[in-house]
Amino acid sequence: MIGAQAAGILGLTALLLPLAVYAGGEQVLSLTPAVDCTPTSSAGCSMTQAGYRVTLRFDAPARSLSPLPLTLVAIPVPQKAEVRFVMTGMDMGMNRFAFRRTGSEWHARAMIPACSSGRADWIAVVCLSYPQRIVEMRVPFITP
Repeated sequence: MIGAQAAGILGLTALLLPLAVYAGGEQVLSLTPAVDCTPTSSAGCSMTQAGYRVTLRFDAPARSLSPLPLTLVAIPVPQKAEVRFVMTGMDMGMNRFAFRRTGSEWHARAMIPACSSGRADWIAVVCLSYPQRIVEMRVPFITP
């Protein structure tokens, strides 16, 4: 009975603190986008939360199996940054792309995989690595 109560308390705590999750000794902080956040606009999709400001911009139309140049701005500056493309409830395989820093911006050349079911509802998952912390930004978008 005590185990069930402890599990319930831990579950409630997880609901109350959705931003701090521990994995492999590093704290993972998930940034929440605004509802109308779109990386395909000229301004990109920006999020400011918990002392972090991150902007992701697609520099070309997002299409499956086509090169997609990306620009990222992150403050504070991370040690490294990468992006992967996922779909809810689907395994899209390993498709991680590293960003390279150029001055105050980071750039990547990515490729969105093809979905065999024909779905077009993607999530760009940007992972920023800091000492003892990973900051993750999940940006939904649609391909034509």
